[in-house]
Amino acid sequence: MPRIELEAVPVRVGAAYPAVYLEIGSRHPDDLTTCPDGDLMSTNRDGRFVHKDGTAYP
Repeated sequence: MPRIELEAVPVRVGAAYPAVYLEIGSRHPDDLTTCPDGDLMSTNRDGRFVHKDGTAYP
């Protein structure tokens, strides 16, 4: 499967409106979603968003 890279757009925490994001990919448990411009990633194994080193956000 080809690798696709998209530009990341920052989401402001504490905004007046809820954020909506679109995640594209298969539901394969080995898929990994990362933000190239930020310290953020998520796996399909648990769906949590964490730092790229794997530590949880507070």
